[in-house]
Amino acid sequence: MNMTAFITGENFLDEILAQVPEMSDRVRSRINSALSDETNSETVDDIKGDHYGLLWELFAYVLEPALGSARRPEDLVERCFAFLEGVASSVSTSLRGNLDVVIEDYLSGSLGDTAYPFAGPAFRAAMVRNLADQGVDRPEEWR
Repeated sequence: MNMTAFITGENFLDEILAQVPEMSDRVRSRINSALSDETNSETVDDIKGDHYGLLWELFAYVLEPALGSARRPEDLVERCFAFLEGVASSVSTSLRGNLDVVIEDYLSGSLGDTAYPFAGPAFRAAMVRNLADQGVDRPEEWR
């Protein structure tokens, strides 16, 4: 796995784009929409600070399709999990809290088994903690 960057609220957007450039179209689309649609009250600063929304889009549009692909793009999955490990290791409780919600949305089902082998120690701990919070025992294959 790649080196894990130290993720903070301030460098979140820069790091997600550097480590997972596949997110650039999603970010650019949101920024263009905010700039061109006068009924959209979202600003560029709002988009940069929307860590939950950016994590959700990373899972929904990049990671979930990659994990579910018959020809899994290993490099992409590893880069996503290197970024997510940085978020899971962050000193920011807000970032970790946003990550926990996205983990619950995406990895509490069968996708969790697919994701677990790629996850670093902090992200694995977040996955296990999320299951425990839901009253679900850790799967045997995760031990």
